[in-house]
Amino acid sequence: MAGLSRPGFRQPRRIFHYTRPVDSAEPIAVPRPRANRTVGLQTLLVMLPALATLPLIAFALWLLNLVWQSGQADARRDLQQMVKTMAVSLDREIAGSIRELLRVAEFPSLVGDDLEAFHAYARDLVSRNEGWDNIVVTDPQGRVVVNAALPFGAAGDLRVELPHMVEAIRGARPVVSDVYQSRRTGERAIGVSVPVIRDGTVRWVLSARLSPDVLSRFVGGQLYREGAIAAVADRQYRLVARNREPSKYFGHAITPDLRAALEAEPSRGMRRLTTLDGATVLAAWERMPSGWTVTIGVPVGVLDAPLQRSFGGLLAFGAVVLAAGVVLSVLLGRRISAAIEAVATDARSLADGEPIAERRSSIRQVSMLFASLREASRVQRDKEHAREQAVEALREADRRKDEFLAMLAHELRNPLA
Repeated sequence: MAGLSRPGFRQPRRIFHYTRPVDSAEPIAVPRPRANRTVGLQTLLVMLPALATLPLIAFALWLLNLVWQSGQADARRDLQQMVKTMAVSLDREIAGSIRELLRVAEFPSLVGDDLEAFHAYARDLVSRNEGWDNIVVTDPQGRVVVNAALPFGAAGDLRVELPHMVEAIRGARPVVSDVYQSRRTGERAIGVSVPVIRDGTVRWVLSARLSPDVLSRFVGGQLYREGAIAAVADRQYRLVARNREPSKYFGHAITPDLRAALEAEPSRGMRRLTTLDGATVLAAWERMPSGWTVTIGVPVGVLDAPLQRSFGGLLAFGAVVLAAGVVLSVLLGRRISAAIEAVATDARSLADGEPIAERRSSIRQVSMLFASLREASRVQRDKEHAREQAVEALREADRRKDEFLAMLAHELRNPLA
């Protein structure tokens, strides 16, 4: 054995790294042949419409998503245009109130300092003007000389120093107020003040208190998108108008996320926000020249509703098509399976040499297979008949050979004898 390790001798390659003793009691594991997995024809036919329908549905969903993205872009442009239009309309409305108030400032009784006569005119004007709640005249020191909501002279020594009145005196120009609190009634209000200038100085300050309800109805009338929420905030981020529950939210601070958005983009912008009543909206805003900001929000559900309906309709249609395809595949599979089973029966009959029954099928290939099996059966019968005839001929020849040999033996036996 020492020669096996000498140089030049090639060691046999080890095939098994571990061998078990022959007398071991442990059974030897014999690998089982892997069985071929088969799939039924009906299963394949059921899978066929699914494989054909699902890619089409996926493609349709992709197209629908592209359409939805385009629709979202159109909705954003439409929302931005709507808020811009509302800001312009509201600014014109306020400008109209300022022009009318400037005309009132030129009323003869006020020009002539006939304050009692002007008080009567102001009370009549407030009763006829739906957008004004009150008219007040103050002097440059803030003393109220005319208050249309009170009898003449009932204001006494009441003084007001509201920021918009002070700004109207200092700047000698009309000013729109933020939300303020009335010193007399304690109610929140908004107003417009114009200076009454005489001989180059401010003689009086004429102020009109605007009706928040009328302003909110005007804002709501500008909306043309279903479910939209419109709000107007002053420079201090308090609501001056809202199309939903205006009385409840008048003077209320806007939401923190809307305030942060307005501080980040003061002029205009758009982003998803949460309203005071908890709705999630896509909001757009536009700042007016007066400093007020108009905001319009459309609930996300309203924007996504068409897409959800389209997705739902497409999925429902796809489910119906898929179910119809599966049902038809099952029915067709049964017919094909029955035809194949009949072919298998005929094949067994052919193998056993039995006659094959006459069959017809609406499937052309199966019908051709039936015809081929019948032809094969006929050929097999013909060959069997020919073989039987050949065997019979051999038997007859063998019988004649035996008779000939017997006769020959008989004829030869006598002469030999």
